[in-house]
Amino acid sequence: MNITKEVSDARFFSVLEDVDGKFWFSTVGSGIFHFDGSKFQNFTTEDGLAHNVVMEIYEAKDKSIWFSTEGGVSKYDGRTFKNFTTKDGLPNNEVYSITEDIQGRFWFGSKNELAFTMG
Repeated sequence: MNITKEVSDARFFSVLEDVDGKFWFSTVGSGIFHFDGSKFQNFTTEDGLAHNVVMEIYEAKDKSIWFSTEGGVSKYDGRTFKNFTTKDGLPNNEVYSITEDIQGRFWFGSKNELAFTMG
């Protein structure tokens, strides 16, 4: 069953099931789709996402959802997005991967570089 085809013809890139059992889908050009078990919600730059090309989705220990994009990193707290770019210390705005280490630091893999920030 292809449920995403019913929602969008966007190219989906990655998927995350969060600790609450809800699903997050990243796309190439259409932002993020969130599925709560009954309906989809689409988040784009109009909602505060850093960029509509989203590579990876990561859930942090505090349950915030992070998105690596071609325009930096977006952190979603359940209500709003906070974006991080080269202005905030990222070496590059094209971010491909995110992880959090045991000390609560976030690591970002970007185009040709790796960066971390204190949690």
